[in-house]
Amino acid sequence: MNKLLLFSLLAFLAILLPVSGSAAETAPPAEADRSRVFVLTDISNEPDDEQSLVRLLVYANEYDIEGIVATTSTWLRDKTREDLIRRQLDAYGQVRDNLLRHAPGFPTKEALLDVVATGQPRYGMEAVGDGKTAYIMEGDTPSFLGLIRNGLGWHVSPAYGGWGGRCVLYQAYGESRPIWTNNHDSRDTVTADNGRTVCSDQATIWRWREHFQHDFAARMDWCVAERYEDANHNPIAVLNGDATKRVLEISAAPGETVRFSAAGSSDPDGDQIAYRWFIYREAGSFTGELSLSHDEQESIHLVAPRVDRPVTIHVILQLEDNGSPSLFTNRRAMVTVSPGGK
Repeated sequence: MNKLLLFSLLAFLAILLPVSGSAAETAPPAEADRSRVFVLTDISNEPDDEQSLVRLLVYANEYDIEGIVATTSTWLRDKTREDLIRRQLDAYGQVRDNLLRHAPGFPTKEALLDVVATGQPRYGMEAVGDGKTAYIMEGDTPSFLGLIRNGLGWHVSPAYGGWGGRCVLYQAYGESRPIWTNNHDSRDTVTADNGRTVCSDQATIWRWREHFQHDFAARMDWCVAERYEDANHNPIAVLNGDATKRVLEISAAPGETVRFSAAGSSDPDGDQIAYRWFIYREAGSFTGELSLSHDEQESIHLVAPRVDRPVTIHVILQLEDNGSPSLFTNRRAMVTVSPGGK
């Protein structure tokens, strides 16, 4: 299994519990019950590990970072590089003031340095046992990307799908219990930019590529933009009057018209907003044919299907502004249709 898919097996998925309070000097957004994250990184093994750490740090206001530990790995078996973690944190400290001009909640460099440590300088089982801790396989950026509160609700359940891909709770061969992983039920069918339709585990991540890459580019702009108006910021999505980022749960009876509205949505920079709605079929349990009344209007509806057992249908609202880079915001509604009604 390659590293792209390994994320769902091991790294950060056990650390999804929201907490209140953190080391942040500035309070996070009021609604953000941030996910606890403990980072284990074999940084210096490959460039991607430093790149992942940079991406984590420009989203540091989205998490409660409880530890950043330098570890060994298959290609880095007898040493660790805590010094590279500290080098990246020094760079973060230089841009934190700018980041705070664009969003609250970024912890101080000192608060993050306090949770940096070095793991065992041994590989595999040699680093396990009494008096030893910090060995685990790593999973790269998708391991923490889904925990960003972007309206898709991946932190509620990786089965929903989002920036961290889509997983299933499954007891794979050799495991003693079910884990969030990938199998034939975790694949998405997506049409790529070249018109080719692909069904794969990787597609569960790259279907959001434009979203998370543009978002990262904007965060990097925040690092150097000293004024709020000098960078782009995400649209604010309102779904059926709800302006939070939570998953909206709706119950419906067969044949009922279920209505969705993005009225009240806005853009903090005054940019124009384009609306798109779609049914995320793989995330729900209804497998029959279903369509929305429209897909690019402010308000839409669907007619709940006839069913003989309760099923779920995931409807996604996507907003895209026309800033540079263009930025996205999503909201998810999960409709439960039951034979007996609501």
